[in-house]
Amino acid sequence: MCPAAGGRRGAGAGPAPAPQSAALAGGGGAGGGPPAHGEVSDEMRTATLRLVRALRITFGHDIDDDPGFGDLLRGAAAVDQMWRSDSDFEEAGPFTLDLLHRVVAAHPDAAAGVDGRTTRRVLAAAAEHWARYPGDGLVSFVDLPAVEAAAQWLAEGDVEDEAAAVLRIRTDEVGEAAMSRMFWARVKAEETLPGTGPDAQEFAARVLHLEPDPSAAHARRTEALDVLTRAFAVGREASDPDIAAAYALKEAGAYDDTALDTVQGASDGTGRDYTGGASQDVDLARFRTPAGLVDAPWAQGKDRPVPYPVRVVADADDPDLVEVSWGGDTYGTTADEFAELLASDLVLARTELTVPVLLALPDRAADAAGLADRIARRLGRTVWWTDFPVDISGADDAGDPVLTLHPADDGTAPGATPWQRTRPAHPASTEDAPRPVPAPLPRSGRSDDDRTGASVPAP
Repeated sequence: MCPAAGGRRGAGAGPAPAPQSAALAGGGGAGGGPPAHGEVSDEMRTATLRLVRALRITFGHDIDDDPGFGDLLRGAAAVDQMWRSDSDFEEAGPFTLDLLHRVVAAHPDAAAGVDGRTTRRVLAAAAEHWARYPGDGLVSFVDLPAVEAAAQWLAEGDVEDEAAAVLRIRTDEVGEAAMSRMFWARVKAEETLPGTGPDAQEFAARVLHLEPDPSAAHARRTEALDVLTRAFAVGREASDPDIAAAYALKEAGAYDDTALDTVQGASDGTGRDYTGGASQDVDLARFRTPAGLVDAPWAQGKDRPVPYPVRVVADADDPDLVEVSWGGDTYGTTADEFAELLASDLVLARTELTVPVLLALPDRAADAAGLADRIARRLGRTVWWTDFPVDISGADDAGDPVLTLHPADDGTAPGATPWQRTRPAHPASTEDAPRPVPAPLPRSGRSDDDRTGASVPAP
């Protein structure tokens, strides 16, 4: 790797190499200092590399060049040792970036917010605390109620079975990594529902698709926490109630018995029927109106992809409400939650983006165009829709079921071109895509003073 001008790696130079043994011994010993006799065990090396990677993600990939890097590494090692010394967390897995961020945010020095200088001060305080009170647990350094609650949950047992079910592995395959994943998922769930106040009750009710009930607040919070834990564990951003509620629908069977088999010419396809109706094979090449059969606009041309039809009941009065049904159960959802349900549909996700969604509403909707727009934006797909009620009561000349359009409530009959098309719109303003990990903490400049924390970085 070629250094940039001045001896520093350039911004596009890629990740820095792993530190050498000397660096490991200098900052990564079991107590944040050099190991006895200068020996570096494989366990110590692995632990130190974990700390180094966390610092690189937090401060930037070139933090190794910082004059104060050794102090940062000793502080991170102190947090690691306090974590390991606390018996409450012995089953929670090793030091992680989640842990580092929460320790920094919980420290009194971070009361006004977290930036590079604050993080340096907290890590320095951690190193000092560990030097003064070796063997102390982490809870003596910072207050982490969500982490402690997750540890208590972990101690209750049966987490291995839960991890195996959620992560789709055998129970005997659940190791340290899987347990750590479940633990931090539980921490995020506890942070999302920190108590049983009105906001938490409303959130839990949304996730469970129930009306708020203060008398059942504790039981519902427990149930919602379990759902959120599983959602976070599989990578869902379940702090968003629409995403969490959509995941709960997935667990309730939203993708199990709702498949709608289709055909278009010589091509087969599939879709979803969320009306609770019996499954039928539907021919999408044509549709029926009171005037007769009409060729479908999405089927015009050579090798047109088979659309993904979705049958669902939208509220006639509220544009934000949708009902989904299967197996005799019906769930009320928001339009955004329904869009999330489609976004998490692996069958749809595996198709090319050229495959459009075909929205078929059996009754009048308050705003079919608005629902189509939300779906198009969320999925990045074209959505076909119509203002006329659609079912599959009619048939083509061969007797196969086809989408059938009916007159509107005011008696207006669908003409030859009743279908409309909504394409995914570009956002009004550009913004960065979500990052898999947080952006490095801001720094005000490149001077040595800035890098060692002598000056206050820009917020």
